[in-house]
Amino acid sequence: MASKKFMKYNKNLILNSVLGAVLLICFIFFLTACGFLTNNNGIEEFDEPQQPDQFIKKDDFHMQLEREEVIETAPQTGCFAPGFTLTDLDGNDWSLEDFCGHSLIVMFWDTICSPCIEDMNLLEELNTSDERITVIAINVREQQEVVKSFAQKKGYSFQILLDTKGEVFKQQYLLKEVPVTIAINSRGEITFIQKGPMGKDNLEMLRRSALEMMELYPIIK
Repeated sequence: MASKKFMKYNKNLILNSVLGAVLLICFIFFLTACGFLTNNNGIEEFDEPQQPDQFIKKDDFHMQLEREEVIETAPQTGCFAPGFTLTDLDGNDWSLEDFCGHSLIVMFWDTICSPCIEDMNLLEELNTSDERITVIAINVREQQEVVKSFAQKKGYSFQILLDTKGEVFKQQYLLKEVPVTIAINSRGEITFIQKGPMGKDNLEMLRRSALEMMELYPIIK
């Protein structure tokens, strides 16, 4: 009789122990899932607040968001021409602002492009025949010595600037291939864009487009 009572007592004790262990495991799992416990030697602690320098500043965040949302589009007629600062064949810096008030024809070119050379000859004729027009030829991705030697042989009289890394051509004007010729009026607005060879017909269109609005501004030649 005493043996049966002992067995029953042990059975209840084992069941209670197992049930207690299960409840303890469930409780620990709950605390861990809620983030109250860490893996640091089982020490219970609450999450500490992050330091201010771990957050992105509000202004920086908005600037970053704006940069991500901007969709790049190539300059179009009616828009102001993107500014730039480039060096000439003698190492002098020139910016687009230096030509404020001028009626401009800007051409992107290189020395190994046959259509470019043909258009450069047309621009040379225009530059020497119409004093109202300022011609700027921007060479793309070629070294100063190469361009200077080429220009001296051709005897160009207009301004030649160097976009050695192609940054103005590719990043600011979002262009891919030369030649590209752009008319900019004296107000700084793009009035005509010719992608590819222009020929005499398009040259006249570029000339007339560059002269738009000229009467409102003095000629600085």
